[in-house]
Amino acid sequence: MILLVDNSNTRTKFMLLPGEGIEEGELRIIPTADLTSENILDVVKEHTLTGAVVASVVPRTANLLKEVLQVLCPVCLLHAQTAGLPIKYDYPGVATLGADRVANIVAVSQYYPLPCVAVDAGTAITFDVVVPTTDHKTCYVGGAIAPGMNTMLASLNQQTSLLPHIQMDSPAPSIGKNTCEAIQSGVHWGVCGLVERVLQQIEVALGSKPYVVVTGGDAEKIASSASKIDAVDELLTFRGLQRVANLCL
Repeated sequence: MILLVDNSNTRTKFMLLPGEGIEEGELRIIPTADLTSENILDVVKEHTLTGAVVASVVPRTANLLKEVLQVLCPVCLLHAQTAGLPIKYDYPGVATLGADRVANIVAVSQYYPLPCVAVDAGTAITFDVVVPTTDHKTCYVGGAIAPGMNTMLASLNQQTSLLPHIQMDSPAPSIGKNTCEAIQSGVHWGVCGLVERVLQQIEVALGSKPYVVVTGGDAEKIASSASKIDAVDELLTFRGLQRVANLCL
């Protein structure tokens, strides 16, 4: 049994894989703020692990996950310079590249046509650009980072006296008829416009339209209103982590 862990700022997702089919995995989710040694062990207590791959953007919980899991099996704590990754980098800041973005880069390199942009829509919205090379490998050339929908909603509430904190639970109106609807409209259409504009600039820089795949908690919301999205893949990060497990464990 292989364990794949996507440790983000908001949620930590555990995927237990009994075989090669990622869709057949068992998914467990724990709020990152609530992670403890006990509930990490509770996720895997009924399974014998042969290895684990952890992609973390939270150093405190990355260390906790590694300490708990390495007692049970070999652990790969993913980073951009992990040995064995089939990726070249045209990116001087490679040491600062988040592990979740590395997993997405590995996934699109394996499963989607290149050039490709992986858009991960969560607490932040990340854009990662992968292109083919002349030696039939893949190269990461950079990307962009913007605030996600929930980050925008929280910021409006925290930085103003009267604007409430709301949820994006329903389709956003084009014209809000009250304060809550106005916030939903501004955030939803603002984020979708942001995504479209960033992708347009990437297309100009590349000289051709890349294939665009979106993942993350707000993937469906963005894909429903952004015309440049070609595919939604809610398992993209886990596909990358599975590929890392096959290469590095």
